[in-house]
Amino acid sequence: MPITPKTRELEDADGVEHVYSILPHPAEEALELLPKVVRILGEVSGPLINALPRGQEAPSDVTNMTELGASVAGDVDGEQLSKALVALANEFVAAGGAKFCKELLKYTTRRTPGVEGEQKVAVEFGKVYQANFGELAKAVLFAVEINFAPSLRDKLGSGGSLEKMLLLVKRSVS
Repeated sequence: MPITPKTRELEDADGVEHVYSILPHPAEEALELLPKVVRILGEVSGPLINALPRGQEAPSDVTNMTELGASVAGDVDGEQLSKALVALANEFVAAGGAKFCKELLKYTTRRTPGVEGEQKVAVEFGKVYQANFGELAKAVLFAVEINFAPSLRDKLGSGGSLEKMLLLVKRSVS
């Protein structure tokens, strides 16, 4: 069965929507990235979980971040979220910074409405994300979600904690 790309619209710093398409990494490449991704999630999971509103669980049938956004309500602990974002930034730098981001985005393309063709974001990384780190963070999050969330969810259970953590990171960069 052929693997089809997953698509999502992501907004850049100027408010322009771009259509991203991501193919999951081949297994060999994903296995090379997995330890770094798990380490990053491990370092930020405590503060992110502590930032979540208490007493709420995401529904187990949530299929994407948009649906999840509608399911999580309440106040988020800003201090814990700040700690998580600092840890996230430090861990991405430790994992290789731009090189690691390019590896995560290797099978990602970006189309801009009204512009012919598509960009391979790992190849045009510097140009695409210049003064545009919010879109970069959303693109990396999308790549992690497509490549690793299903497998990690199987190991961590379907109670919604992984999805909630990813949603908080997404909200903080939107």
